[in-house]
Amino acid sequence: MGIILWIIFSVAIFVLYHKVFDVVYLDLSQGLMREIIIVAFAGAILTGVTVTFWWLSDIIIVMAAVLLRGKCKTAGARNMLTIGAVALAGWIAVSGIFLA
Repeated sequence: MGIILWIIFSVAIFVLYHKVFDVVYLDLSQGLMREIIIVAFAGAILTGVTVTFWWLSDIIIVMAAVLLRGKCKTAGARNMLTIGAVALAGWIAVSGIFLA
């Protein structure tokens, strides 16, 4: 379960980084390789923190879902947000309990 969480965090960091910053590669192979290594390292750190402090991650996920429910316009979107947050919090709790 830790490897799945590491991959999810790494991909999320990679996508978020490219959404926030305009990335221009002067040397594609070196730039992309450096970026992949840094993203993998950051994903490993986030995975370690999440698995170690899984209860804190669950609290943050539930609080974010409660705060974001007000932003949803339809009842279906609110329900999907709640179901997704509970499923994610449950998965992280199970991962934290078994991996810690």
